[in-house]
Parts: sequence; C-alpha cells; structure tokens
Amino acid sequence: MEMSAEADLLRRAQAGDAEASGVLYREYFENNRQINNLLLREVSAPEDREDILHDAFVSLIRSKSEFRGDARLETFVYRVVQIAILQKLRADRSRRLSKMVRLFVDLSGETMERELAITDYGFERVESEQMADRMYALL
Repeated sequence: MEMSAEADLLRRAQAGDAEASGVLYREYFENNRQINNLLLREVSAPEDREDILHDAFVSLIRSKSEFRGDARLETFVYRVVQIAILQKLRADRSRRLSKMVRLFVDLSGETMERELAITDYGFERVESEQMADRMYALL
C-alpha cells in the first residue's frame, strides 16, 4: 500500500470508519508476519498475545498521534505493538511484586498468620521458632 494511502487508512480508522478499522486490523495486526513473530518471541501465553494485539490496536485508534507517512505504517504499528508488550510486561511484574504471601508461624502450639508482600507466589510454612522470630523482627 502506498504511504499516502496508509496515512489515509489510519485517519479513516481513527475517525470511526468500521471498514477502514477492519482492514487496518487484518492487514497490519492480525495477519502481519513481523508482528506475529514479535509476539511469539516476546510473549508465551496465547491469550496474552491476543490481549496485547487488541490493546495496541485500540491504542493506535484512540491516539490522535499523527502518522506522518515518512515511514511505512507497518513500521509505526510494529513500534506501537512493542510499546504494548512492554506495558504488559511491566503490569505483570508490578502485579507479581504486590502478591501477598501468608506466613504461618507455629509458636508452642499457637498458630499466627501474617501476610507479606514478596515476589514469590507460593505459600511458606515456617516451623522454627527462631526463624519466626527473625521474620517478625523484619516486619
């Protein structure tokens, strides 16, 4: 597609033209080999790849950023998808860091429970009184 035609296609999609949006999504997102290879390389879960593709498309449509046409639209879309991947990875990392882990501490028959925000998803049973004392000292 010619660069001025690409810029026109993007402008029409941003203006709400459903046909232009469909063509843009199919040609530049869904059926684009480079975009699909990027997603396969960077994101392991298929549902995450679909979410990223959708988020990147919505971002491109909603943003009124001007595609100047000095590069191919495919290059512009590739960059938008890269940014969407980075945002997803950052969100996942943030979510992982804020996961809560319950520590169960058994002190002479009495079980105490405490939640800690750590990077591990698992649950840990602390049985040693000495270890429990050290953990609570850190709190």
